[in-house]
Amino acid sequence: YKKLFKEMKILSNVTPEIFLKDEKEILRLLKLEENLQEIPLINHVDIQNLKDNSLVRFRGMLQDMLDPEIYLEKYAIIRDNDVRLQNGRYRDAFVLKSNESVDLDSPENLHGERRSIFIVSVPGTNDWVLDVERENCQIKPHSSTETTSGSSALKRPLNDQELIESEKKIPMKAPATISNGSFSVKESPSLLSREYLLNSPIADRPTKACIVKIYNDFDDLVLNTVVDVVGFLSVDAVLDGKNYDLNEFDVITEVQAANPPPSLIPRIHAILVKPVNHINPLVLQTSFDEITDFDERTRMELCRDIQLVLTQCLFGDTIAAEYLMAHLISTVYVRTELECLGQFSLNLSNIPASVATTYTKLLYEIIEMMLPVSHCLPMTLDNLNLLQFSPKNRGLIA
Repeated sequence: YKKLFKEMKILSNVTPEIFLKDEKEILRLLKLEENLQEIPLINHVDIQNLKDNSLVRFRGMLQDMLDPEIYLEKYAIIRDNDVRLQNGRYRDAFVLKSNESVDLDSPENLHGERRSIFIVSVPGTNDWVLDVERENCQIKPHSSTETTSGSSALKRPLNDQELIESEKKIPMKAPATISNGSFSVKESPSLLSREYLLNSPIADRPTKACIVKIYNDFDDLVLNTVVDVVGFLSVDAVLDGKNYDLNEFDVITEVQAANPPPSLIPRIHAILVKPVNHINPLVLQTSFDEITDFDERTRMELCRDIQLVLTQCLFGDTIAAEYLMAHLISTVYVRTELECLGQFSLNLSNIPASVATTYTKLLYEIIEMMLPVSHCLPMTLDNLNLLQFSPKNRGLIA
């Protein structure tokens, strides 16, 4: 326990600067599952209760890959006649003390590239999974009674800041006006709805979303992959596109779509992106063969129990129950361009007329309790004619 407490004390106080100084050790600590569980999971924690630049987690599905972004990895800061270099990695805004300004023409400035990905919480996650995740996420939020000033929305307490006397934040990207080290904020009305910005794959089951900025291994991620992200939270109000100064060539809806309010869609600067095998919170993140206390006898008993339940649900039809179980555990799936290969469909017919009107809903409720992710889509004429079944890129956020 002493070791775990010491490790968590380290992780809870990690800043981008601390991480860059001891990257290998912090990543080693994050590989331990018990340490990961102690980091706030913003799927279930209100970001208003978290500090800007604090370490957070987010679990979701990679929905879209956005354009690369060039940023200042290191930049020169001038104060009177003194010049110092400031780290810009894992941050969205310049960090300035009182009476400081950024020297954008300094030869010591170093540019870097990062990639943004749009991640939504896993579509179709069932309620029992969310309930277990909330119970496992009982973390006391950071609170602060300080008032904020200038453009900074959620500042960390001054005694927690390693660099800051009186901090100002200026976006690293261009559409703002920098004058004497200050940020010119010109707020325009938001023209895009909350639903449009969140872009939930299942409209009647809204998801949370994050824009995750990654700094390496760009090509390792694939669309629709479910990942766990650990990184630094960025929720400064200056990131909101409706605060940007626009020129005559900017389209206001495009700017707002590419820069949604961080209070709705926070940014995370990732230090760890880990693919997830499944999202069942009751099962370890490992393959079934690696679970040493599950022998062949236990597996067979579990299989028989599940088959018995499904057989009862299917009016005693053991063959239909076997097919349904095979359908539920099947993972064969390959996408070739727009064509899906290996998707297994199962049709159940000859349902007794006396229960046909309610049977489908009742069967789904049983299946819903077995699966971490599912969705019931009634095959009505309106749904078949009106719903969009294939993904469509909206164009504005790409």
